[in-house]
Amino acid sequence: MQDQVEILWNEFQNNASTIAREKLVKVYEYLVRYVVKGFSVQNSVLEQGDLYSFGLMGLLEAVNRYDRSKNVSFNSYAIHRIRGSILDGLRGVDWAPR
Repeated sequence: MQDQVEILWNEFQNNASTIAREKLVKVYEYLVRYVVKGFSVQNSVLEQGDLYSFGLMGLLEAVNRYDRSKNVSFNSYAIHRIRGSILDGLRGVDWAPR
């Protein structure tokens, strides 16, 4: 499995393949579910599905921006981006100022 993921990363970063990007998002989709579980949205107009959508946007951004030469684990990088994307989405729908 790890070899297949490595092949996908090479394909995406060398050829900017959209198919490889989509497959990478599928492979790492579990990270979005992991991060969404950590959010407790009470008395909100948002549902878990909304948080999941924000998280997927963060995952897609993480896949697009990830630089393997930095020697940082993709999971660590992606979790940070996913969480940030969810927080940005929550701020966007909050009527109260910071």
